[in-house]
Amino acid sequence: RLLWSPRVDAAGHYRDVTVYASDGSLTTEHSFSINVMDVNQAPVVTPMDSLTVRQGDLVLYRIQASDPDNDVISYTSDALPTGASLDHRTGLFQWRVGYAETTELVVPVQIEAGPHTRNVSLTFEVLNANGVPYFENRPVLQLKQGQSLDLLMGAIDPDHNGHGSASLR
Repeated sequence: RLLWSPRVDAAGHYRDVTVYASDGSLTTEHSFSINVMDVNQAPVVTPMDSLTVRQGDLVLYRIQASDPDNDVISYTSDALPTGASLDHRTGLFQWRVGYAETTELVVPVQIEAGPHTRNVSLTFEVLNANGVPYFENRPVLQLKQGQSLDLLMGAIDPDHNGHGSASLR
């Protein structure tokens, strides 16, 4: 009985494999060939640590994957956070972290190569940040000397999704 489990990198043709049988005084041999077929392998993904980000940050993260068979790799996700994008060819994840994001966010990503798919997750710990209020509109005004100005401007506080106050100095 011959037992052998070829490794994934053992594809090829093995000629003149010889086995021997003996009864203690006489020996016989038999030679044969073994053809180990190449099997398409799943993509290999570099492990990903959890990332700590702050609300308002711009996140640029490239998911690292390779394929032992040199199949084309593609990256997809059907659950990207609002405003995020994932380049299906390069694995570049780009996202401006919103002020409404929770303390932890998990983004599932599918990495496909040939007939195989690997499911991985990008995990973010989102820290609270005080966002800078901004004005809804910025009118350009022209006044004549002696003319009075009555101006109502709205300001938005991105942390509270509400309006702030504005003052003229």
